Amino acid sequence: DVNHCVSKSVVGFTVEVNAGIIVIEDLEGIRKSAKHKGKTIRKMINQWSFHELQQFVLYKAIAQGTTVESVPAEYTSQACSNCGHTHKDNRDKHVFKCLSCGYQLHSDLNASRNIRLRSVVARQELCNDGLSVNQPLSPNPLDKLCPLGRGN
Repeated sequence: DVNHCVSKSVVGFTVEVNAGIIVIEDLEGIRKSAKHKGKTIRKMINQWSFHELQQFVLYKAIAQGTTVESVPAEYTSQACSNCGHTHKDNRDKHVFKCLSCGYQLHSDLNASRNIRLRSVVARQELCNDGLSVNQPLSPNPLDKLCPLGRGN
């Protein structure tokens, strides 16, 4: 129920502000990487229904004609969205402070800006390759979240 409510809010907000695109992190393999973390982190990740949430966002977005993109998740919370400097000590729980340029803000906001930037860069690279940004790259986007897929 929570995932349905959250996905409905995300897609609804996107439609309300006429954004036309939702960008999410590709979290495939996150459970494998959790094997080397502590018990508390492993338990939290293994109970997290992120795949279900992504699927709910995807099918609701498709129904509204909204694009869903997936970008690599690596280092989005450690990279500075202002200068690009990446270091694990840039982030301390909910505070992000770049060791290089001093830029500071909430760590989740910094990560979301990096996710957005990766999406913009990926779309620019597609345009440089001569592909249409709105052209689906997967024949059936419901099978798997496809990067840069239109879904309709």
